[in-house]
Amino acid sequence: MRTRPEGETVLSRLAATLPVARRLWLSPTAHRYRRANRILRRAGEAGAFAVRETHADKISAAPSVYRLRDSGLRVALRHGSSDVWVLEEIFDRRCYAAPEPVWSILSGLGRPPRILDLGGHIGLFGLYMLGLFPEAEITSVEPDPENLRLLDTCIRLNDREDQWSVVRACAGVADGRAHFVSCEPSYGDYARSHVTASSGPRQLQVPIRDVFALVAGVDLVKMDIEGSEWEILQDPRLAEMRPAAVVLEYHPYRCPEADARTCATRLLTEAGYELGPHARSAEGEGILWAWSRSSVAKP
Repeated sequence: MRTRPEGETVLSRLAATLPVARRLWLSPTAHRYRRANRILRRAGEAGAFAVRETHADKISAAPSVYRLRDSGLRVALRHGSSDVWVLEEIFDRRCYAAPEPVWSILSGLGRPPRILDLGGHIGLFGLYMLGLFPEAEITSVEPDPENLRLLDTCIRLNDREDQWSVVRACAGVADGRAHFVSCEPSYGDYARSHVTASSGPRQLQVPIRDVFALVAGVDLVKMDIEGSEWEILQDPRLAEMRPAAVVLEYHPYRCPEADARTCATRLLTEAGYELGPHARSAEGEGILWAWSRSSVAKP
């Protein structure tokens, strides 16, 4: 019997020879199905995902729930929004795949890792980490009311209330209040909600939480907080408390220097971190992994 090459389907074989099948294979819906099928556990769910995403402007705005392929955990997201892009970034492109030193630190603790998720969004990073460490203890910090509804849903769907807590606030270096731009449903860019210095349309007043009150005992800090990372990186308490590992998504917005990557690299190095893999986008944003020099076992 002929062994089917990985990824080959009846339609893919037909697409190589029949023009009609080729058009179907290259259609936006088919493309979305293939990507979803790499992320989701069931082909039927991947099909529904592709159709809903293609026709997001014509269907209900209610969140849809799916089961992730690798872990079996459940995710709720909004089609036609940046939720789908973030899902693909994390679970298909594996943007948060930890480098070996970080993996060694987290897997060698002798207990479940404790994770502080700054910019919890709808829980996608938390789900990714639970897929790797099912007993991990997670604290997500998230201020956006629309995101919080889905983050709460995510935790409830997966029965993780005992190990996953939510701080309903912006991440900062002192408790207080902030003007906050919520990228509401009509804009579809929930991942871009951010703190701003001035008041204006589409803004809320939200609490700020001093993240260093949450850092004690944490093994991994993830930061994706749309410009609010800079005050945290410049705070001397980062070097004093120094969580074992950090994964930072940095942004030019509010960066104190002209080049965000150079600034992030310098601040993490000054805080006592070794730097690992780096991914940078055309917009000047990027993801940096770092780990404390004192946390890596000496040979």
